Amino acid sequence: MANNPVQIVLNDNDYVIPPEPGKGGPPFDFFAGRDDEFLKHKAKIAAQIQETATQLSSGTTGEVGYVRVKLREKALAKSHRPNRVMFTSQKFPCVGAAGVGELFYFARSDDLSKLIDTVSEAELRTNWRENSVGDLVARPSKIRSEVGAIEELGVPDPSAKRRFDAETAVSWLSEPRTGGYYLLEMFENPKFAEQRLGDGDAKLVSSLEQLLGNLGQGVVAWRLPDAGGERPIALKITDQPDAPKLLSSRPVEREISRVDPNSVRHDLALQRLAEHPSIRRISLPVRIELSDVDGASSALMQSVPPKTNGVRYPKMGVVDSGLGTALAPWVLGRYDFLSDSEVDKEHGSFVAGLVVGAQSLNPALPGLEGDGCELVDIPLFPKNSFKSVYPGGFDDFLTEMDQAIGEAVTEHGIRVINLSINAVSPVEADQYSYYAARMDEIASKNGVVIVNSAGNLKSGECRAPWPKRPGEAIKYFASRVEPDTIYMPSESYQTLSVGAINPPGCSVHHEGLPTTYTRRGPGLRVGCKPDVAHYGGNDGSSTKGNHCLSSISQSGTLKSSCGTSYAAPLIAKSLASLDNLIDGELAAHTLRALLIHNCTTPDPLNARGLKHLARQFVGFGVPSQSVDMMITDDHSITLVFNSRIVDDEKRPKILRFGFDWPPSLVDPTTGACFGEANATLVYEPPVDRSFGAEFVRVNLDAKLMQRQPKDRKDGLPSYRDRFQQCFLPQTANQPVPEKELIKQGLKWWPTKRYQTKFPKAGIGENSQWRIEVSTIRRAEAPFPKGGIPFSLVVTIKDPEGIQPVFQQLRRSLQAGRVLLEELRTYQRVRTTG
Repeated sequence: MANNPVQIVLNDNDYVIPPEPGKGGPPFDFFAGRDDEFLKHKAKIAAQIQETATQLSSGTTGEVGYVRVKLREKALAKSHRPNRVMFTSQKFPCVGAAGVGELFYFARSDDLSKLIDTVSEAELRTNWRENSVGDLVARPSKIRSEVGAIEELGVPDPSAKRRFDAETAVSWLSEPRTGGYYLLEMFENPKFAEQRLGDGDAKLVSSLEQLLGNLGQGVVAWRLPDAGGERPIALKITDQPDAPKLLSSRPVEREISRVDPNSVRHDLALQRLAEHPSIRRISLPVRIELSDVDGASSALMQSVPPKTNGVRYPKMGVVDSGLGTALAPWVLGRYDFLSDSEVDKEHGSFVAGLVVGAQSLNPALPGLEGDGCELVDIPLFPKNSFKSVYPGGFDDFLTEMDQAIGEAVTEHGIRVINLSINAVSPVEADQYSYYAARMDEIASKNGVVIVNSAGNLKSGECRAPWPKRPGEAIKYFASRVEPDTIYMPSESYQTLSVGAINPPGCSVHHEGLPTTYTRRGPGLRVGCKPDVAHYGGNDGSSTKGNHCLSSISQSGTLKSSCGTSYAAPLIAKSLASLDNLIDGELAAHTLRALLIHNCTTPDPLNARGLKHLARQFVGFGVPSQSVDMMITDDHSITLVFNSRIVDDEKRPKILRFGFDWPPSLVDPTTGACFGEANATLVYEPPVDRSFGAEFVRVNLDAKLMQRQPKDRKDGLPSYRDRFQQCFLPQTANQPVPEKELIKQGLKWWPTKRYQTKFPKAGIGENSQWRIEVSTIRRAEAPFPKGGIPFSLVVTIKDPEGIQPVFQQLRRSLQAGRVLLEELRTYQRVRTTG
């Protein structure tokens, strides 16, 4: 019976220690045994450096600018970056990145010219040496290794700085919900260039403002709020006869000014902007919408569950279009930015109806949380003119949302926010968007978890129902060319992005499979998105308008509908219920870790060959009910580490937690261990939007390590990691390429899942184990002074459900002076007082 509470380690700081001294490996030869090819490559790199230096020296910004360096695929690991001999931080500061392994460096033309001499020193022949076991291995000089690591370099291509034409831009910017401005993103913050105090650096900064002023009348430019270490410039080209207003606070005039419809003017402006060396990227703003599909209503009045006095209920904030009067008994407070007459409460009422009464409204759906939830109504989406309320588009909306969430936290102690609103722009593979960064900073500042829908396909874009056979599904998606990427800001690493699966009871749309309309991830080249999934209702095509998911309309009548908008509140309710079950307050990343740790992939998606495809739609899976997240049976134990990795004098510390494997899962004769273990790691990394797909600047990784029979050469015990990332393919103990570690193994992503299952015969010869959490920082990144907070949830169990794992391991840990405390839980409905 599951009645043992999850255990949290209270003295976790006792196990955060300095690591053993380490040393980096020798330089790697990317052209070992291919000396003729290296000769040609070396000449190519030298010629590209010379051409780049010439381009900078002939520019008008003081012979300085930025260089794009693309690494070959085998050089993606941190240790292969060309920064020890060639692009040293003193002469060539690394200021950003685009795709993985595509770096940008600040450079002066004379320093580039001198770099050619450095490249000339690379030896032309492979330096073969005999290693300790007698094998010949290549041991190149650092310069040969770094030259070989570079695939190509040059000045960034102006045509690659934008992905739209002028006519498209004018049409998009004229839409009232966009704010009407371009986002100009810089290679680096101007203050960093000014700190270098060189003549060229000063020209680089001043020439940009001069360029903006020369774009003509009606130009308005202002700096947007900081987000993700970057502060973009908003540029609006209007048809007003006013003189340019540059880089000041937001002028009032922009609220009434119209975007200049002259696409020729826009085209010329875009060309000039793209040619300026300081500008890294020009992008269009997003517009937002309520992400739902029209539903079918009935005339049947449906009352929400009644509220009982004295009961401690979950609570959350609902950022939406407002809540109808039927939900009034559950409303703790309302953010009075928009009046009742300014909102259409239909969408918000359906969302909140699921939060309050999904179980009673949908008795056929399994796994839903119990009814009842107190709400803070945050109606921010207007029914009429979006522009009159938010003249700056989504940016203004986020500013108001930040204020509203802050008040909900202060006045009502809200920890969870549901946001079933999306920006109608797909996530870009190499760009952690400005809007996602804003969302992450709002969540971090307020200490909340924001749950966001992944977005819907339009009715004409929907996929066919998911095929029954796995092979047919793989073929279908391999041949599908229509775009269906998740919407911004779903790539936000702190929010939980939610996809939709079919509920039971539908003939064509099989239970547990992704809906025909849910968008898929990962969007970014790194990470796992959406994070999770839940019932979103089917598209209604096979059930005469019945979507198999019901809630209430704003008038209180029963309504059936579908959309990722309605999967999101089911996840938010689980989070709010989890928070409600815990005495005290856990960090937001701990709540996320506990929820994701208790997710499972729906059975139909567990078929052989579907792992990678399933991840694109359901992420880590569908969570269990919150009450089940808090307990284990006698045959398993769950430990929570809520700690922080801090910097040491030379290297960041590590978490190292030693323990003995449960005796009942150890062969008494051989010492081999059997059983099963899985873990979830969630942490709060430093981020920098300037680095594109490499925006996460420090990677944390968890290991479950078993002591080996033979010690290390220095006499210290040797341990072997038994964990595997849950999305990594089987490799037969072969090294996993860096590209696959990033793409499939979630390296450099702040949420990770691990798993391992040992055979009945056991593994290894020793019952001594370690749990470790260690860090790797980007070659160009400092370690944050305040350290990196993280949560690690580890479960060890007997898969056969026989052995007393909980009592054995708990007793052993307490004997070893580990301070454990249960995450005390309330009953599902507990009377206070």
